[in-house]
Amino acid sequence: MVVNSDAEGRELRSSEGVRLLLGAHLKSGGAGSVYRVREQPALVAKIYHDGIAREYEHKVEAMLALRPDLPDIEEGGTRYVQLAWPSALLRDGRGRFTGFLMPAVDVAATSELECVMQERQAKSMGLPTGLGAKVTLAANLSNVMAELHKQRHRVVDLKPVNLRFYPRSLYMAMLDCD
Repeated sequence: MVVNSDAEGRELRSSEGVRLLLGAHLKSGGAGSVYRVREQPALVAKIYHDGIAREYEHKVEAMLALRPDLPDIEEGGTRYVQLAWPSALLRDGRGRFTGFLMPAVDVAATSELECVMQERQAKSMGLPTGLGAKVTLAANLSNVMAELHKQRHRVVDLKPVNLRFYPRSLYMAMLDCD
């Protein structure tokens, strides 16, 4: 498998025909890499590793068709992304599927849920340590999951690294939804 580590500056087109340029590389995982989208800070692009994009095209198309109604929360001028769900397909200059766009979760403004489990770690990171905060986080995660289930979606890759929370509001954000 070849990782698209040199994709910064690459031009792609969204399924709506919008021309996009990939920005800085943010993270790589087993299936692909995530990049900023130049001139669109509210979006990031997941680009599948070379040779496996075709395996995901139909899945992402289905996710776009069945997008859950779980919008971002707007509160006090702050936007809280709840789901990093695909919002558009991405294709290269030859029209080949390469990945998808999704809302950007502000990683700098969020923390991994696992970080509040150990009080010493939470204190060292300036995160809430009380039982009330933990109960609120559990309730907020349960509410997101319940809403997804109500809309007939099932989460199959629920793991701590894909669960982040906003320390100020204790709202949850789910990553790696594909």
